[in-house]
Amino acid sequence: MNHTLLEICTNDLFTDRPELEAKYPPATVGSILRVRNMYLYLNDCPTVKDADFVQEDIRRHKVTRPTAYSDMAIVKTLLPMVSKVSRDYNMFVFAESLKEVINHARGKGDYKLMEKALATFARYMRLDQEEPERIPIDKVATQSFVLSDDPSVIGFDPMPDRRQKVQKLLDHYLRETPDLREVDFEPADLEFEELFPAATDIKP
Repeated sequence: MNHTLLEICTNDLFTDRPELEAKYPPATVGSILRVRNMYLYLNDCPTVKDADFVQEDIRRHKVTRPTAYSDMAIVKTLLPMVSKVSRDYNMFVFAESLKEVINHARGKGDYKLMEKALATFARYMRLDQEEPERIPIDKVATQSFVLSDDPSVIGFDPMPDRRQKVQKLLDHYLRETPDLREVDFEPADLEFEELFPAATDIKP
């Protein structure tokens, strides 16, 4: 699978062609449009077999078989991801359908229908509203976290007298194994001067 194309399609699968052409080289734009076309094909025919998908991709876009298989892998990866943002997808389908109506009305010279379709398009795309301002990253308030040993903060009922019970268990096991308190240790001989001759200020 072409991971770069997958990443691009994840972000721009339904981006309008002029925006794509301003953002990517022609070959990449062609690949995005091809994947989009095959995405819509699989979305319309969800039970299609893999071999039929590959053949359809080859027939429509004159691509090689490995490219068609790569397209299929990308589309199958994108399908559940795009479904999660179904509103964006529905808006895309709606906009494309309206464009067909507008082109049809223009071709027939039906300017009333064209005006109605354009008004609907503008209303649903909220073209009369300004885009909301993005909050600068340095103005985003961060969430502060406080360490706690209180289990109720994650939804558990606290154990009554838990500190006393912990201490009782600790005392009990220390009585059974008194040598736990008698732990011997010796300083590690790290030989800092030999290991780090330049770091004269470092002390073990």
